[in-house]
Amino acid sequence: MKRWFLFALLIASLSISFAKSGSAPTDVVRGNTQQSLDTQWGPDQFGYLAKDNLEAGGPQVRWIDITTTGTPVSGLTDDNFVGPFQMGWNFRFYWYDVASFYIGSNGYIKFSSAGQLAQPIPQFPNAAAPNDIVSPYAADWFFEPNGQSECYWWTNDEDTLIVSWVDVEGWLQGGNSGHHNFQLVLSGVDSSITFQYGTQQDTVSNNNISIGIENLTGQIGISNFFGTYPTQNSAIKFYYPDVITFQVHDLGIAGVRMISRKASSF
Repeated sequence: MKRWFLFALLIASLSISFAKSGSAPTDVVRGNTQQSLDTQWGPDQFGYLAKDNLEAGGPQVRWIDITTTGTPVSGLTDDNFVGPFQMGWNFRFYWYDVASFYIGSNGYIKFSSAGQLAQPIPQFPNAAAPNDIVSPYAADWFFEPNGQSECYWWTNDEDTLIVSWVDVEGWLQGGNSGHHNFQLVLSGVDSSITFQYGTQQDTVSNNNISIGIENLTGQIGISNFFGTYPTQNSAIKFYYPDVITFQVHDLGIAGVRMISRKASSF
């Protein structure tokens, strides 16, 4: 009995010591909607997991310049979206395939036509339209004819889609300003999504930033950053789950998809 008492006392002392030291894990898996500065997010309810380039097994930063090979996106203005554009192939997003997309001037693409993102931009996931969103950097960006903000998209019509926002300036009261470069890459090879960040200069209106993904109902998703600026020369990759046990209810019939996928690095 005395031994057990001494053992318990030792454990209690160690716990108090660690608490006083203020030490804490530097890498913690977070829930699907909690904003975090950690390098791993998720899994969400479906099973997506996201890692940044500093995390073991995370992506490398490999900015892909499509300004000479891609198609310039015309028609973007302040708080609007254009499209749809055809990928030329089917991308598996959550439990369904998408083949076309819309591009939002405020730093996102979406696969459904309803709604657009404008201030106040919510944290993902959010059930209000728009839904079906992939957002590398949703903020109040400003596009104008003959302005500096540019956007390009490129597809190989087989398994890769890239959308880049280049030298984008933020809308600010008193004058637009800034230079922000970011892009997304959809890969059909492993159904992954990658965000990449180049030069980041200046702030955005109200620090209203929302980075992440959400499904077609806006009820499932991952929030990487909300109200926090991404780091330049960094990348975030979303990994499609190897095995899916999520139940999708359709017309009263519940189906369970069990899918195995080979992981590959971007």
